[in-house]
Amino acid sequence: MSIGVPRVILQTPVISCPRLPPRFLRSLARSLPLYMTLAWIYSVAMIVKGIVAEKEARLKETVRIMGLRGAIYWLSWAVSSLLPLALSAVLLALILKYGKVLQYSDPSVIFVFLLVFCLATVTQCFFISVFFSKANLAAACGGLIYFVLYLPHILCYAWRDVMGFQVKVAVVSLF
Repeated sequence: MSIGVPRVILQTPVISCPRLPPRFLRSLARSLPLYMTLAWIYSVAMIVKGIVAEKEARLKETVRIMGLRGAIYWLSWAVSSLLPLALSAVLLALILKYGKVLQYSDPSVIFVFLLVFCLATVTQCFFISVFFSKANLAAACGGLIYFVLYLPHILCYAWRDVMGFQVKVAVVSLF
C-alpha cells in the first residue's frame, strides 16, 4: 500500500475593487505633479532667499568662526526647510486619501512619497542657492529655475509614445 502525497491547491481570493475611470487616472497623472510643483514654488523661493541672505550677510562665516561645522550648518538648514514642507506633505496626503482622490492607497505610502519629494526639493534649493549672491535675485530666479527644471517631465510625458527609453534618460540627465 502506497501513501500518496496530499494535494494542496492554492488560489488567490477574488476581491472586488471598484475601479476608477481611466480618464480620471490619466488626468490625475498629468496634473498632480504640476500642482505639487506650483504649490511649492513659493517655499522654494523663500528657502533659496534665506540661504543666500545668510551668505550675503556673512552669517555662515561668523558661525564657522564660532566653531560650527559645515555639516551641522547644512543639517540645520535641511531640518528647518523640511519641516514646513513635511507639514504640507502630511496635509496633502490626508487630502488625497480622505478626499477620495487616492482612496485605495495607504496614506503612509502617500506620505513617504511626498516626503521624498520634499527632500529632493530641499536639496534642489541648496543647489540653486549656490549660484546667487543677492537674496532678492535668488528668490526671483530660484522659483523660476525650480519650475523650469520640471518642464522635462511634461515633455517626456507628452511624448512618451514617441520617445525611446534612451532619449528619455538623456533628456532627464540634461536637467
